[in-house]
Formats: sequence, C-alpha cells, structure tokens
Amino acid sequence: ILCKSTFSSSWGIDATFDRDYRGKPYMDRSHIKGKLREALTEIGTQTAFIDKWLGRGDSDGGMLFISDFYSNEVSPDVHYQGKLARIRMDRERKVVDETALIHVENLCPLKNSPYTWKGYMEFIAEDSEINAITDEITIGLRWITAVGAEKTTGFGKIVSVETDVSIQDINLPSDIPPSGSSEEWLTITIEAEDPLFTGGIQREGHYSESDDIITGTIIKGALANTLNALCGADNPRSTPIDVSNTCVAWHYPKLAEHFTTIRFTHAFPSTDDRRPVVIPYSAVAKDSECYDVALSDDVQLIGGKAPVFQTDWKSFPDVFGWASPRRIVKTRTAIDSTLRRAEEDKLFTYLYTCPVDSKDNTIRWHGLIHLPETDRAYLHAELLDALPRIQRMGKRRSRVRVSVKTGRCNHAMPGKDYPDQDGKVIITLQSDALMIDPDEMKEEQTAEKLHELYVQYWEKVSDASMKMIRFFAHQKLLAGFHRGRYIANYYPFYLTGAGSVFVLDTSNDENKAKQKIDKWIKNGLPLPEWAERKYRKTGEPLWKTCPYLPENGYGEIMVNFKWHFDRDIRNTGGGQ
Repeated sequence: ILCKSTFSSSWGIDATFDRDYRGKPYMDRSHIKGKLREALTEIGTQTAFIDKWLGRGDSDGGMLFISDFYSNEVSPDVHYQGKLARIRMDRERKVVDETALIHVENLCPLKNSPYTWKGYMEFIAEDSEINAITDEITIGLRWITAVGAEKTTGFGKIVSVETDVSIQDINLPSDIPPSGSSEEWLTITIEAEDPLFTGGIQREGHYSESDDIITGTIIKGALANTLNALCGADNPRSTPIDVSNTCVAWHYPKLAEHFTTIRFTHAFPSTDDRRPVVIPYSAVAKDSECYDVALSDDVQLIGGKAPVFQTDWKSFPDVFGWASPRRIVKTRTAIDSTLRRAEEDKLFTYLYTCPVDSKDNTIRWHGLIHLPETDRAYLHAELLDALPRIQRMGKRRSRVRVSVKTGRCNHAMPGKDYPDQDGKVIITLQSDALMIDPDEMKEEQTAEKLHELYVQYWEKVSDASMKMIRFFAHQKLLAGFHRGRYIANYYPFYLTGAGSVFVLDTSNDENKAKQKIDKWIKNGLPLPEWAERKYRKTGEPLWKTCPYLPENGYGEIMVNFKWHFDRDIRNTGGGQ
C-alpha cells in the first residue's frame, strides 16, 4: 500500500508514505471519506443519505465523523525500509517519460498476511436508525476494492473489511438546577488530539494558513453544533440556538434564551495554565532587550540607535506566555468522479496548527466566558454541563477535549491598578476590534486622519470621560469568506488589530472612566454607531451580518500591563 505524501522528505525518494505530525504513517480521513462516497454512489445509495452523513462538499462535512486510519504493523520509527522502482508514463503520448525513473518508499513490503489498518467512524442517531446506518456504511466499505495511490498497478488491495459496532447512550439533562455560584466568569481550556485548522489567512485562493488562536466565534459555533446534534436538530450546522429551537430549549432552556449574549473570548495557545497576552505594539527592542514606549512623550533612542518595533522583530520574548505550535502542511486535490484521478488546477494546500510545539510540549488553548447578569446561576450550571460535550472543532473537525472551571485563569502578564497616579490608562487590544469607519479613510489616508478618528471613537464610547493622548496601532482588512454570506457585495471589514495600544487621559472624569473600563473588560469594546448602521439588516440580529462582535471575542482589552511601567524606556536606561 502507498498513501503518498504531498512532499518528499528524503533525497532519492520520489513518493513517500504520508505521515502525521508525530511522524506516524497513516491513511488520511479525507481519503477514506472520498472512497466511501464513491462506493456508496456506485451501489446506488440514495443521494440524500450520502449528503446527510458525508456532506455535500468541503464546506459541509456531514454528520459522520471519520478518523484517520493507522496500522500497528508499520513501524513509525523505521523510515525508507526499501524502495521500489517504477517508470512514469507520459499522459499525452502514452509512452514512458524520458529519464522518468521513480523510486517509491516501500514502507509496507510484501508478507504472508495482509496489513491491518484500523480507524473508527462516529455518528449520532436515534436507536431505530442505528442498524440501517451501520449496515449501509459497512456495505459501502466492503465495496471499496483498493485504497491509496497506484491502485491500478495492484497497490492497496483490500482483502477484507471487519466492523464492530459500539453504542453509547447520550444522557441529556431534562432539568438542570441553578448553580450555587454567582461568579460571572468561566475559564475554558481546549486540548486538541489532531492538528487544527481555525481560519486565518488564505493566499491566492489555493493556499490557506490556520491561525494559532481559536476565536470565540469558532468556540461558540462548536458549542451550537454540538447542542444541535445531541438534542436532535434537523440541521446541526446551521440551526440557530434560540428559544425557537425547541430541541435544544427542552434540555438547555437558559442557554437557548441567552446564547447570543454570552461572551466567548478567543482561546490562546499556552504550554502552562496561564492565558497568554497579546504583545503590545508599544514594545520596542534593541538586540535581545525589550522596552516599552507607551508612556514616552518624545522619541527615545536606545544606545544612540532607533528602537525596533514589533513589525521588524525576528524573534519574540516568552514573557507574554505564547506557545509556538508546530505547523504541518497538507495538500489535497479534487477528484474527477468520471476519470477517477486528480482534477487539473484543483490542488488545495492547508497549513495546520499542531497541538504540540517544536519540543513536543503539549499545547492547550485557554479562553474566557463572561455570563450576563440575567439567569447567571442557570447559565453557569448549563454551560458546565454542555461545554465538556464538545468533541469536534475547526474546519477539519479535529478531535478536542474541553474542560471548564469557575472563575478567570491567571494571565501571563499581570496588570496594575488604573488609572495610574497621573490619571493615564493604557489599553491593549487582545483581539481585533471594529473601531474606525473605512468610509472616513477613503479620501485621506494619513496618520493625522487616523489619529483624529481614534480620538473620536474613544471620546464617543467613554462619554467624553477620556481623551486619547497617543496610539500604537495596526489595521487590517478582512473579508474573503464573508462575500455572499454576510454581505451582498464584496466589502471588507476594516479592523484595528490585536496588540494595538491606546494611551488615554482620564482627568476629565476619573470615576466615570473607571466605570467604563470595568464594563469594557467584562463586555468588550462597544461597537461604534456606524457599524450598527452599516452592517445590520432590517429585522435581523447583527450577528448574522457582522461576525466581529464583542460576544464572539472581538474587542477584548487588557488595561495597564505592569510591563508598560517596568520596561518604560525612560526608567530602564534604554532612552539615551
């Protein structure tokens, strides 16, 4: 058998066996899923059954989860046990390509007995449906004649398929009593068993990079999908969680009522129990030393040289608590169902985030949940029951384990009381935020205009209790997948990026300013009025047309990092 990797990891080997992020040979779940879909189509299974359980495409994964397949008879530690030589054919001329000798990794050499590969498939269904579904899947698996590459030359022939069915009852609550705790915060910790793909950057249409963080949108979506699937909603992936969703409301009535108002922050990767903090854009460096210029009124040199801002750093200090997940690249292709080979110009490459770092340390993602005041004790109890039920997350539907505890976890960088003795507050964005109307930037794209618009934003949201002194910020345009989903026309969202720093003066009304900041810490920065007008559709909730809401983790802030004061460039000997 040969399940080809999309890259060669050794000189002299043209086709190597695919390996996971741990280096263990495996058959990718997407390949098994594709062969099963092909088999069910050939034997005449109803299209509705195939679409429901296997999905209608890459954007709809279906309700059947298929794991990767592994063999205990193939050693992950022995690479390139031998190689087989093959000749490559010219597809156009149907003759042997010149100088086209291919060496194939012979990871599974011939032996007297076949190799056994094991995986599993999971689905949620009523008792009366289980036998019919498992029979259909088993017949489809047994219809498959071969898997992997080079099937037409005898590779990957399937000798037999054996299936065992294990049924686990899902015990859902019918009446969850309120919690005895009045705590408004919960900490959620996510441990992944597979590489994650959690959105991020798409380049040139065929290459996508996963982000290191798990956004509040993804966590909230995974919870909604889990509740719908467990409670028996017809379409778990797209049915909203609200009081009209009677399936969920029967078991989790308060969650259904308040789901959209519960705030889920982004989850950040860490190798310990502390939640990382986003590196402030006011941080500067010289060689290996870092300083902060948020409180500096004038330009400061370091040893007679200009400080280096974060955009030009080659490495980042670990004092902010961030783990560096290992990355793994996978290239997939669309298959022509008629020719049964890869379609031309249909390669898609994904850069996944692994649940370990370069030293194989386990990475966990820590996030926060803030509960509204109404029915807080009920929501507390229902979330403690519901969140650990999440088992899949992200585009790849990666396996995860979710734990939740009462209260806020510690942050990697502590804060100080605010305002400081001079009445100043330093706010650092921990996630992207909608702050500036892009229409205001069309005519004049200058630093002065940007400063003016930020001043207006802070004055408006603080009810004139604060005035912005200076800022260190970056902006980004995000759209892509939003086209046709959130807005009719292609119009990107203009966001102020995480890590942006704003220095505010609270001398106008210090008590009122502190009340505002306390509210922002709990609920995130409020959306400006222009965002409500621009993105809300008549009669629709805003979350359907604008994903960058505080309830989804955007606009999170941290106030007065101790870092700003301890590493103040004026007090550390850096400013010269």
